[in-house]
Amino acid sequence: MALNSDLCLEPASPAFVQKVYQFATSIFNGDSLDMLHLYLSKDVSGGLNDQDTNAEDAGLVYTGGIFDPLIHQIGLAIAEELQASSKSNRLVFDTLSLALSARILQRHTRADDWARSDAYIGSQNAKGLDPMRLKRVVEFMTENLSEDISLSDLAEVSCLSVFHFARAFKLSTGSSPMLHLSQMRLSKAKHHLEHSSMSIDNIAETVGYSSGANFARAFRKLCGISPSIYRQRIRN
Repeated sequence: MALNSDLCLEPASPAFVQKVYQFATSIFNGDSLDMLHLYLSKDVSGGLNDQDTNAEDAGLVYTGGIFDPLIHQIGLAIAEELQASSKSNRLVFDTLSLALSARILQRHTRADDWARSDAYIGSQNAKGLDPMRLKRVVEFMTENLSEDISLSDLAEVSCLSVFHFARAFKLSTGSSPMLHLSQMRLSKAKHHLEHSSMSIDNIAETVGYSSGANFARAFRKLCGISPSIYRQRIRN
């Protein structure tokens, strides 16, 4: 997928409260992405102090005609998910929206410290999760593998802000919550492939993928082969 365009960031009024996985539009021309609109709530990540004023007053700045390579890659990842998925994967979109929000806070806001929330400032000095918090989060993931888990769900289990939780979880495990959950799902899927006669579609549903095709895509990305070939090799 190719995207050849500049970036425009436009601070919105408080009326724009949708998160990226709830309201995103894209225009494709074959394999080329011509345009992508992302509507982030002003404080999707908990990074800004004032939630009652408009985004510009809270510290965001209007920026047009620029190229930001990281936002470019985040946009492509979001577009690929929109194009491939028949059902929103909340943790994927939450993680991408958090990364987008963090980049905007880092590069495209005024430098005033007052604009940053305590949750955002605290997250910059975050340590790893303590063993009990980490245990609760992993247990929640294990018990809800088939559900559409959000980053907010996991942060709530840990009793931390989204920003703080995401950083602390990665410090504790070495991977993001999204990657860790994906690995747990694929580990469970491998068990089913090795020890059951369940169809690929049924396995996909059991471990939280919206379709067999999306499951196969994720499996191939992390394992290098399709689920069907994996099952054949294990059983032979």
